[in-house]
Amino acid sequence: PAVSVWKWATFLALFGIAAVFLWKKTPERLAQSGMLAFLGAAFVVNFHFYPNLLPYQSTAAAPRFARERGIPVERLGFFNRHGHALDFYAGHILTQIDSPEQARRVAAETGDFWLYTDSTGRARLDSASVRYNPVATFGHFQVALLKPEFLSPSKRDKTLTPVYLLKIEPQ
Repeated sequence: PAVSVWKWATFLALFGIAAVFLWKKTPERLAQSGMLAFLGAAFVVNFHFYPNLLPYQSTAAAPRFARERGIPVERLGFFNRHGHALDFYAGHILTQIDSPEQARRVAAETGDFWLYTDSTGRARLDSASVRYNPVATFGHFQVALLKPEFLSPSKRDKTLTPVYLLKIEPQ
């Protein structure tokens, strides 16, 4: 996706100033070229490339969604699927649920409980007759493990794995 013209104008201005400063002060042109290439690539990767891909990583998107909906992190857990980014973006170590029975027990003890899980986890909850309401579905891709299919917008949907945020109800 395109980004703000002001962001790119600022980048180009700073990059130009750095280029002029380095070109005049450093005699080693090879070092200058390498430094400028590194700075330009680092800017693009950190301020454009990965920020635009991060919404496809559900371990970042699910905690953000929960925070926007006012779901308390103390009542948020994961079942059958986890990533350390889930804890990082939640700002809290989430509760690990190891079985459908534990999910049922935690909901009975604490009231409504939200669970981040994948299709296999959801099927396990279904087979154990755990009552839940689907709150959100996310398409997940681990953005640190990029593949050409994911980078192509026309093929991206085929690479996404569905994951869910479910509201487990006390039973």
